[in-house]
Amino acid sequence: MGKARKEVIDIGDQKLTIELLKSVKYVQAVINETLRLQFPIGGSWKTCLAPCILPHGGGASGKEPILVEPGDEMRISFTPLHTDPDIWGETALDFLPERWTGLKQSWNYIHFMGGRRICPAQQNALTNVDFVLATLARNFKVIENRGPHLEYVDKIFFYQRMCRWSSNRFCAHLGRGSSLEEDSEFHI
Repeated sequence: MGKARKEVIDIGDQKLTIELLKSVKYVQAVINETLRLQFPIGGSWKTCLAPCILPHGGGASGKEPILVEPGDEMRISFTPLHTDPDIWGETALDFLPERWTGLKQSWNYIHFMGGRRICPAQQNALTNVDFVLATLARNFKVIENRGPHLEYVDKIFFYQRMCRWSSNRFCAHLGRGSSLEEDSEFHI
């Protein structure tokens, strides 16, 4: 949180506008890296409308071309794409926001899909995340896990709508300073 906090503190007490949020590049990198490793959906499903050849995905290695016929249904899983060492290097599973410095958006990173089928709420979602992260960075020096588990364990249930929450009772500590009275704790 140190680099993101410094970047947000450096902009001072200015109102967090969309333009200002887009200018905090390290905060953007933290969001991109988080979405790369912990994206909100696992993939997408597509139905082929016309014959086409995909450059890889076939053969025993999965690296050979593959013919896709009309009516074929494909499930696109984001996990292999977003954690592939051939794309992201040996640090593919590591949380490294710095990897986004100077990196342009490509089809190797499709957390909101792309093209004509891009999520219509993408900018709204990213702006909200930008605002929350910048506000947390501006107001708290420390955010740490105080629960018994070191990692977030996702639990997804489908009712009339999809709900997500931690199945291991995530507990976070938010620290404004050194005084315990200034600190707070919340449980999810």
